[in-house]
Amino acid sequence: MESRYYVVKKGDSLWGIAKHFGYAVDQIATRNGLIGKRKSLINVGQKIYLPDGKTEPDLLLNLRIIGLNSKPIKDTKLEIEHDGITTEARTNEDGWLLGLDIQDHTKGLKIAFENYEGKWQSIFNEKILPLGEKTLEINILTDLIKGKTLRKEGPALLPDKAIGAEVKKQTPQPATSATPRRPLSEVPAVPVVLETRAGNGQPATVNAPLFAGENLYLNKGNEKFRQAIIDAAKRYDLTPHAFAAIINAEAVIGKNGAWVETSAGSGKARGLGQFLPPAWFQYVATPGTLGNAEARKFLGAVNLLATNDTLYKINGKRKDEISASAQKTILGWRDNGFYSIDAIGAYAVYNLRYLKDHGIDATGLPPDEKVKVAYIMHHEGPGDGVLYLQGKIGETETSTQRTVARKLAKQFKTSNDDGTAKAKALADRFRGDYVKAYYYFLANHTNSKVNAKNFMLQHKGFSERSAFDVIQRIAGINIEKPTSENVTISKQPESSSAGKFTNVEKEVIPQIGVGGGLNWSDPLDRCTIRTGGYSDSVSNPSSARAKSLFGGREGKHRGIDLCALPGTLIKAVANGFVHYAGLGGSYGKIILLKVNINDLPPSQKRYAMTVKGIEDETIYFMYAHLSSIDVTHRPSPMIKAGQIIGKSGDTGNAGGMTEVGILSPQKYGAHLHFEVRRSPSLKKGEGDWFDPKPFLNHCD
Repeated sequence: MESRYYVVKKGDSLWGIAKHFGYAVDQIATRNGLIGKRKSLINVGQKIYLPDGKTEPDLLLNLRIIGLNSKPIKDTKLEIEHDGITTEARTNEDGWLLGLDIQDHTKGLKIAFENYEGKWQSIFNEKILPLGEKTLEINILTDLIKGKTLRKEGPALLPDKAIGAEVKKQTPQPATSATPRRPLSEVPAVPVVLETRAGNGQPATVNAPLFAGENLYLNKGNEKFRQAIIDAAKRYDLTPHAFAAIINAEAVIGKNGAWVETSAGSGKARGLGQFLPPAWFQYVATPGTLGNAEARKFLGAVNLLATNDTLYKINGKRKDEISASAQKTILGWRDNGFYSIDAIGAYAVYNLRYLKDHGIDATGLPPDEKVKVAYIMHHEGPGDGVLYLQGKIGETETSTQRTVARKLAKQFKTSNDDGTAKAKALADRFRGDYVKAYYYFLANHTNSKVNAKNFMLQHKGFSERSAFDVIQRIAGINIEKPTSENVTISKQPESSSAGKFTNVEKEVIPQIGVGGGLNWSDPLDRCTIRTGGYSDSVSNPSSARAKSLFGGREGKHRGIDLCALPGTLIKAVANGFVHYAGLGGSYGKIILLKVNINDLPPSQKRYAMTVKGIEDETIYFMYAHLSSIDVTHRPSPMIKAGQIIGKSGDTGNAGGMTEVGILSPQKYGAHLHFEVRRSPSLKKGEGDWFDPKPFLNHCD
C-alpha cells in the first residue's frame, strides 16, 4: 500500500498542511496519531502521512470517561488503538477526549486506561464501529469490588447488607409515579461516603453507589426511571439491562447522557419513546398495559378502540369518540417516563408478534438479542421490518435500488447535508449496491445503539451477540461487510515471497511552501475601546477608557472591552478550534478559541513569540458576555479566521449594558469582552492572561 507523506518545514502548522493538501485538520491529526493535547504538536523534519482517498472519516467520535457516580474522570491517561495506529491521550477537565477521527470503522477500536497500579486496563473493545458522528460515554467502574460496595481506601470491605441498609437510610430511593399527568421526580443520585474501621482496626473509606438493584447501571440523570424499568422488564419478559438498552436507543439523549423525558421530536412525536399520536392511542387501547388501565379509568370506559388519529371509548354496544380535550390529556401522558417506558415494552412485544405472524420467530431469543430485533422493527416500521428480515429489501415494486438509495441517504441527512454523497460513499464500498449497503447500515446502526452490556454494573462472563449475528441466527441473512475505502495495493517485487504485500512510502514535495493558516480578522468589524458606562465617563473619559484596557481597574481587568451593541456579529480572529462554547460564570455566555501561534500572520505571531510561558505553541482567545453562540465544542470544529461565531450581548455581569455611548449610566457600557490566555481554565485566577490589544490590526 502506498503511503504519501509530507516532511514538516520551518513555519509549517497542521492547519497549513491540511489546507494545502485538501484535508480536514482532524483527518491529518488522526492519521498521524495526534489527538488530545498533542493535536497541534508537529516538529521540523517530522513525517506527516496523508489520509489518501478519504474525503472524510467514517466516524467522528467524542469520548467521555466517567466513574460509577456518573461524574467525569479528568486527566485520565488512555491508550487508543484504531486504523492500525496506537496512541496515548488524556481526557480534559470534563472527562472528554474530543474529535477522535476513525478513518475505517471496520478496523474497530480498542481503549484502555492506566489504572492505579500503572497498568493498562481494557475498557472498550469493538471490532466494528458505527458510521457518522457519535458520542461514546464509558463508565470504567474501576472501584467496583462486590455488589453494592466500593473501596476507595483501606484494605477491608463492609458487608453488603450493612452498607446497603446505611445507604437506604441516608438517601432517597427512586419511585414510580402515581399519576401520568406530570414527569417523574428527579432522584438525587450522589454516592454515600462512609468513614468506618476495618476488622483489624484500621480506618477505611467505603464509597457506596445509591442504587444497584438488579445489577442495573443507570446514568445518574436516569435514576428516576429505575423502578419503572425493573417493573416493565418483568411485565414484558425482558431483563432490566435489555430494557434500558432499547430505551436508550429510542430516547433523545440530553445533557450528560440523561434521557429527555419531555422531548419533542420530529413532527408530533414526543416523550421517551418518541411516540406519534396514532401509536400512543394504539398503546392506551391495548388491554393489559398501564396506559390502558389509566385511560379506561380516566374516561369511564369498559374498553378502548384506536383507529388512526382517533381514540374511542366502548361501553357495551356504544362507541363514542373521546373529546379533543381528553385526547390532549392522554397525549400529554407521553411526557411521563413511567408510562412511556411501559409503552416502549408494549410496542416491542407487538412488533415481535407481528414478525412471528410473518414467519420469523424471535420471541425465544435471549432478552439482549430480542431487543435488537425489536429495534430493527421499530426503526423500519412493522412492514419494512419484516421485508428487511426476510431478505427482500430491494426486491419488490416499492423497494428498488433507487428507493433504497433514497432511504439510505435519509439516514445520513442533517440540517445542512441531504446525505446523498455519504450514501453513495457507503454504497461504493459494496460495488455500488445500495441494497447491500442498507443491510449493512441498519445492522451496524442497531449494533451501536442497542447494547445491554452497557447497563450492567457487573458483566463478567456475559457475552452479547452482535446485531449481525442475531440477524443471521433468526433470518439466515449473512450481511456482507464493506471493503476498505479506496486502498491502493502494490505487490512486492517478484523475488519476494508470493502473496505478500508491501507498504510503499512516497514523499510529497509541494512546489510552493505549505506554511501555516496565516489569516487574521479582528473580532468586530470596527474595534473601539469602551468608555461609556463608568462613573467618570463624562468627567474623565481618559480614565474611563483606561478601565477598559488590559490591566485596568487596578490590574483586575484581564482583557479589553470593545464597544458593541447587543446582537453585533463577532468573528473568529484566526484559524483554530472551538475549545469551549457555553456558560462561563460572571463572563456570561463565552467562546474559547484555541489557536496555534504558527497559524497566525507574521505580525501577530511575532507578538505571541515575545510572550513567555506559552505551552505547546497554543493560545486561547475568549469572547465574553455574548447573547448567542453559533458554534459548539462537542465536537470541536475547525474554525476559519473571519467566520461568524456568535453575537455580542449583556450576559453575565454585563447585565443591563444595552447601549453604546460616552455617558455614565451603566446601560451605555455595552461591549464585547475580549481576552487572550495561555490557559483555557475558567477557574478563578488560572487564565494566565496577557494583553490582547497588540493582536488587533485596527483599534480606536
